[in-house]
Amino acid sequence: FTDLDDTHWAFRSINSLCEIGVVDGFTDGSFRPNDNITREQFIKMIVTAFKWETDNVIDVPAFDDLTIEHWSNSYINTAKNKKVITGMGNNMFGVGSNISRQDAAVIIYRSAKVKSIILKEKGAEFADNAQISDYAIDAVGALVASDVINGMGNNLFCPEENLTRAQAAKIIYGLMLL
Repeated sequence: FTDLDDTHWAFRSINSLCEIGVVDGFTDGSFRPNDNITREQFIKMIVTAFKWETDNVIDVPAFDDLTIEHWSNSYINTAKNKKVITGMGNNMFGVGSNISRQDAAVIIYRSAKVKSIILKEKGAEFADNAQISDYAIDAVGALVASDVINGMGNNLFCPEENLTRAQAAKIIYGLMLL
């Protein structure tokens, strides 16, 4: 990629996922590692990385804010059928919304369970632990203990910050290595 060299912290993860068709770049040859990733883009990466079959997924959208025609419909339906996602409440997925770091952690944690990947169980120990939602604390702790996800420096997890494309590649590839 034109905007990514071998000194980038996520270079190995991005290149490895690119080689197996999980991520790709833009038409200008860039990857844009610091761009935010949407909820549906993240789900597509997971479904693709773990080679979950989407052909037999029902045509009815799993959430009210998703249409049959939307490019992510089959990926989101697959993830919901595997109980990897539950949505954001009121039967909404959050199509077009960026995914937070803590929501991505929960989805990766559930994906590990579907794949029967054993994670270490340990509570997260960040200075901003109180900001990590109750539904995400176990996922964050297990993923940190298993070296799948890291903090953001200064002993902070930054649970509400948006996940970037590079971070998404790093945590998905990290889980694939277990």
